[in-house]
Amino acid sequence: MCWKKWKVALNTCQNNGMEPVPYPASLKDRAILSIRQSAAIFLDMIRTSNGSYVTRSSGVLVPDAVIYGWDDGEPDNGTQNCIGICDPRTLFYDCLCNKMDIYAGVICVYVALP
Repeated sequence: MCWKKWKVALNTCQNNGMEPVPYPASLKDRAILSIRQSAAIFLDMIRTSNGSYVTRSSGVLVPDAVIYGWDDGEPDNGTQNCIGICDPRTLFYDCLCNKMDIYAGVICVYVALP
């Protein structure tokens, strides 16, 4: 699904009983996320006011080691608090949560099987 705002992506997943895909914690996760149709996808991850990163759905702290690389010019460390991954190298980027990103899609996953 392309042409999404982060919140639209979130609602798309939640309206179907799912959440956006979590951050890629392993090499297997990174490989899976590299096989996608969109140039970028939103993750279930946000930057908090103290600069740490947490999962949006549960507030679990994301270990620093998980963020293995930022795209050029990222992060901006300002008002862009929603997180995604982009380009063939599957690097992280931050974006405004309410900004339309014409290149970003969403992959939804079940938190627990229904």
